[in-house]
Amino acid sequence: MLRRKAAALLAAVMVVNSTIPGFAAGNTGYAAERVTSVEKLAEAETGQGAGSLHDLVKQSDSNAEAIQYEIRYTVLPEEFEDKVDVDGPSKVIKGETLKFTVKPDKGYEVESVTADSEELEGKKGFLGLGRSMKYEVEDVSEALEITIVLEEQELAAQTKLSAKTEVESASDAVYVSQKGDDEKGDGTEKNPYQSLAKAVSEADSGDTIYVMSDLTMTESARFYNKSITITSGDGGPYTVTRGTEFDPLSDPARAWYNPAMLEVGNSDDGATAASLTLMDIVFDDNHSVMGEYYVQAASKGGGTDFGTEKLDNLDIVQDAIIATYTGAGSITLGDGAVLKNYGGMSAVRLSGGTMTMEEGSQIIDDVEVERTKGTAITGANTGYYGPAGAVWIQGGTLNMDGGVIGGAEDVIMNGRAVYVDSGTANIGGTIQNLKGTDAAWWGQNGVVVHLRAGAEATLTSTGKITNVTGTNAGNNCAIWTQFCNFTTIAGSEISKVDGFQLLHFDDLDNNNYSHEVYLDGTISGCDTDDACLLRPWYGQITFGPNSVIENCTSDCAGGLIYSNNGSHYTFAGTIRNNTAPNGMIYLANQSGGGVIATIEETAHIVDNTGPGIIVNNSSNVTMNGGEIARNSGYGVQVKGKANWQGVKFIMNGGTIADNGSAGISHTVAGKSLVEINGGTISGNGGSVGRQISAMGGYAVAEQGEEAGYEYTHVAANTMGEPRTIYVSAGTVELPEGYEDVNLGVVRQIK
Repeated sequence: MLRRKAAALLAAVMVVNSTIPGFAAGNTGYAAERVTSVEKLAEAETGQGAGSLHDLVKQSDSNAEAIQYEIRYTVLPEEFEDKVDVDGPSKVIKGETLKFTVKPDKGYEVESVTADSEELEGKKGFLGLGRSMKYEVEDVSEALEITIVLEEQELAAQTKLSAKTEVESASDAVYVSQKGDDEKGDGTEKNPYQSLAKAVSEADSGDTIYVMSDLTMTESARFYNKSITITSGDGGPYTVTRGTEFDPLSDPARAWYNPAMLEVGNSDDGATAASLTLMDIVFDDNHSVMGEYYVQAASKGGGTDFGTEKLDNLDIVQDAIIATYTGAGSITLGDGAVLKNYGGMSAVRLSGGTMTMEEGSQIIDDVEVERTKGTAITGANTGYYGPAGAVWIQGGTLNMDGGVIGGAEDVIMNGRAVYVDSGTANIGGTIQNLKGTDAAWWGQNGVVVHLRAGAEATLTSTGKITNVTGTNAGNNCAIWTQFCNFTTIAGSEISKVDGFQLLHFDDLDNNNYSHEVYLDGTISGCDTDDACLLRPWYGQITFGPNSVIENCTSDCAGGLIYSNNGSHYTFAGTIRNNTAPNGMIYLANQSGGGVIATIEETAHIVDNTGPGIIVNNSSNVTMNGGEIARNSGYGVQVKGKANWQGVKFIMNGGTIADNGSAGISHTVAGKSLVEINGGTISGNGGSVGRQISAMGGYAVAEQGEEAGYEYTHVAANTMGEPRTIYVSAGTVELPEGYEDVNLGVVRQIK
């Protein structure tokens, strides 16, 4: 059988205090218009375009769902099917680029790769020996048959090719081994250095460092102004482990501090940026902790004021396994690059520059530990310190084209995946196996992604989030965004977020709705217990035409999707087969601002256990189209209240049909209003057959430019069978061909 690997995931990133010279913080701002071009979206996902993916989400004028084409892979001859790893998607959205890799076993090579008989040109992986070949098919417009033809190498040919490669690379190769010697060695294969720090120091820009054995590091490998690749030599992959004793470093900003294993920088004037590429190599922090305080070290020379204490920077834990510090360094984690078991603030800290994670890279825990906040700091809020997360971004961009971040197979990572304090994260790999902890910086506010200070994050069409748990308390959640944009693109998947909220959105930034959560992927199989799935405060939340929420469960008093205060919602996707006794959508205004929601033509709120929509506490909903159907409770419940006046439900189009209770239930009070101007209401109410229930209130007609209230308006031809409305005085049966009707209790005028 053809051997297929799941696309491995995520990227590592690192950052610095904003006071360090050269630090590039902040983002480019939020563009109001979305780009509708699929080609531009594909460019953004492949890193060929500029700007944030948040601003490049496809939004078709017709709101048509994305078309996906199937991709099939075949290996020839058939007897070689188990001699190769083929890693690529089984489906691709129309207009996007298919990317896949082919990695033959040692002793085999790729003779040809075709897409529907058209030969593809592959990009060779490192050295071309037993490494992956990468292929692309741009602008996919049909289902594709990918055929991979292998051939077996003769032993002599393998030896010849290996020797040729070694000769070609000898001039730019540096070797390091635990059995080497930093003083007597010269960095050749026969006379290697012993430490990675020495090898990095001696390497020229463009060199490749070959690690020839497992290593224990006791000092940081720091470099500037050059580009270096580190990989395993013959017999690898090898593991480089942080030793129990690790030398401190000094720089002009922090004086003496506990360093990362690898530090990447650029020249002081920013003219020359350094870059680091890792392939087929493992760096293990071994959960080692250098220092006792989990805070960001200040860049002012030797001490950090925090709470009421002044901390020595040598008492502050290390930032990362890999860190960039001067605003322009770049890091690439290639196939087989693994960063694991971080013990300090993060696995990777990105300060400016770019971090790219390719297929086959990982940032993981493969040993479960309970992370801690370290030593308590007098006078400091405990939420203000603790481990940041596996990836810590302060400015710069994370382009996660593949890879994994989180717990390894059958292992749970305790703590956060990605912390973005300004900057951008484009997540196209898999974030998995996470458990929230109060020990983290900002606790469990964003166990998967924490966004603040104008940051942006996008879950691309290949991005996945799965198996995440946390504690239901306060604003604990998987995704936490404050004054920031968060986007999921069609094809992305979020599943198995259990025990707490999936997403909390807070945009109380002058209440100008300048940021947005735009969801256009699939959310499934989440059980949030007593928490809501989503709970925004102020902000614009859009469910795009391709969005799906399905098979989720919530016992929250605020239903599955709860809107608090002044949030604005647009529903254009599908909410189906969920269970929430208090509604799939619960709109309420608890402390001002006014909730506004629209339901568009492509919306489907169907086949759920519980009410469809509850409109409460001064909220206003306009239904322009779509359907609210076959839910076990009310289709729409409108709760007028004397102390929360002005709740409204306006139906201009769409269908409310076959719900288990009334299609629309209207508690008439507090200047509430229901207007059925268009669309169809039919088949609701179960055995009772009530299409609309409108009880209480005292109707007030329109007077000049003042709107009326406390009545239910039913336009002609909107009521299907049975045409039954239940009001305070009893049941009203509308005749066939009825004209517009206004129903309400007449106010007695004295």
